Amino acid sequence: MKKNYFFLLLFITFGCLNAQNDYYYYYKGQKKYLTPNKSSFYIFTNSNFETSSTASIGVEDYSMMGDNSSENTKVALIKLITEPSTFAQYEQKLNEIKQVPNIDHVGLFFENGTSEPVGITKYFYVKLKNINDYNILQQTALQLNAEIIKQVPQMPNWYIMAVSVGNSNTSLETGNQFYETGLFEAVDPAFVFNFSNGIEVEQENLNKAIPGGGWQNDATCSYDPNFSLLWGLKNDSNSNLDINACQAWSISQGQNIYVAVVDQGIYIPHLDLNANIGSPGYDAQSGTSGSVYIPGNIHGTNVAGVIAAVRNNSKDIVGVAPKSKIIPISHDLKKDTNEALVYTTISAQLASGITWAWQNELADIINNSWYSSAGWLDSQLLEEAIVNALEYGRDGKGCVVVFASGNFGQYGPSVTYPGNFDDRILTVGAMTKGGLRWFKSGYGTKLDVIAPGDQIWTTNPPSGIIETGATSMAAPHISGIAALILSVNPCLSGQQVRDIIELTSQKVGGYSYSVTTGRPNGTWNNEMGYGLADAHAAVLMAKNMLSTEPCPEGFQETQQLGSLENIAPNPSSSNVIINYTLNEANAAYLIFVNQANNSSSFTQNLDVNKTQIDIHISNYPAGFYTVALVVNGNIVDSKTLIKQ
Repeated sequence: MKKNYFFLLLFITFGCLNAQNDYYYYYKGQKKYLTPNKSSFYIFTNSNFETSSTASIGVEDYSMMGDNSSENTKVALIKLITEPSTFAQYEQKLNEIKQVPNIDHVGLFFENGTSEPVGITKYFYVKLKNINDYNILQQTALQLNAEIIKQVPQMPNWYIMAVSVGNSNTSLETGNQFYETGLFEAVDPAFVFNFSNGIEVEQENLNKAIPGGGWQNDATCSYDPNFSLLWGLKNDSNSNLDINACQAWSISQGQNIYVAVVDQGIYIPHLDLNANIGSPGYDAQSGTSGSVYIPGNIHGTNVAGVIAAVRNNSKDIVGVAPKSKIIPISHDLKKDTNEALVYTTISAQLASGITWAWQNELADIINNSWYSSAGWLDSQLLEEAIVNALEYGRDGKGCVVVFASGNFGQYGPSVTYPGNFDDRILTVGAMTKGGLRWFKSGYGTKLDVIAPGDQIWTTNPPSGIIETGATSMAAPHISGIAALILSVNPCLSGQQVRDIIELTSQKVGGYSYSVTTGRPNGTWNNEMGYGLADAHAAVLMAKNMLSTEPCPEGFQETQQLGSLENIAPNPSSSNVIINYTLNEANAAYLIFVNQANNSSSFTQNLDVNKTQIDIHISNYPAGFYTVALVVNGNIVDSKTLIKQ
């Protein structure tokens, strides 16, 4: 008899311990168990709901907001004043909330240590085994008391589902029931990820040139007035700590390459970006053609400037690939802590945007300067969109997909999701001007390379530039380098581009780089990956690969229209002889600019059939001058002249 009591006690104890493990979902056919957060819930209500009806439950003040996926529903995030101490008390409180009049559905939150809790709503995603299985989905939805909301845009086998009113099961439980029928390929719980763009270090927005800007630097690299601020492209403090952009531009500037920026939307009229906007883009939230810019959402414009701000237009700055084209894919990517949630189906929306970029816009590169801190959760729908871009983009050669490593490095090794789920993603950390890992930059086994990410100046709406930083600014440096590579060798596969960037990276910062299992492209470091990306070395390697395996449908950058060979004597007090080279020039002239006041002092026409000109400068005030060569209306080269 005592033995029977023992087994009964063991059964009860085991059942209580496992009661908390009843929450799980299926990821690639395997169960992943979840730990509920016992204080937070989503409530979905009908129009008759009154907030006063939850007063007896003991919740903090909250406000209702519209559900972006349903016009007739309101939603709120509610938090209990006192968190239940046991799982049984949690279940009791959950049932109390479900019984409140006019609450149609309750969504749960889950946690993992110190990470921010992530919720589920009444929505989930189901993937058909065959695109013609819609009738099976309809029948199953009827049997399991769920409803079909819509097909996920750009992802024809995936559908957004919702738990029907009157179904007391959570969306997690209902989704599991769909999967356990064996009739469907996959089910995704539609976690409400807080995909953050990680804006950091924002400072003064400047709408005009900064005194002492680019004119006082090496104007042979860029004629743009604030070029001197771009230490990541040319580091005047330490020439070994930049991406060698100036040298790379003599070979490639990203011509004919399209970079999709999946972000907050881009302020297209910006004068240092407009010429390089390659299409109207796509709005991932509404699922319609044409990206959306919302005033105040500056992050997408910041990212785009790092990639493709126009070079030598005498405005603001220059991007890493100044002849590449930007495809804007917009999503708000914002979360207000005073609101219940941003978008109940955010992972589906971002999946649609990524798919649109390579399917409809033929993007070569997809930049994602956003991430989730909840790396313990995943979305099969979103991952499928990313994998499809990696495998099928660029007519089967594969897109280059770039993600920021995230801004949680101060807490220890951490590379954020989704940049950490597939090794074919280029995951990028941030480096300081002094060559060190930026202290918040995500690092660890999934980090690939680093790029400049601290004190980064870039374009800002509606005009001018801003100083910002974080891994979200490092990622577009790598997207720009990928554009330079593909511009000289468009036949490279996405994997070859990734290999080139890793193989040519610079071992900087005094860190210990070593041979590491699973890292075949040279020595690697936990905090710096393969090191600081080198645009010049990468472009040279890509070009050499083109010479051994010609690309019949490809192209190389068009020949430089001209160059200034030398100015002699320099310094000079009376006259100088300037040697130049022109290629297919219809018209050419020189501009002399006094660096002291940025004023144009003199213009001299050139004979396109000659290579030398003698110019008298005795009447010039003493000082430094930028001599710029203009060919067919474009500044193509410049040098500094010292007038004694």
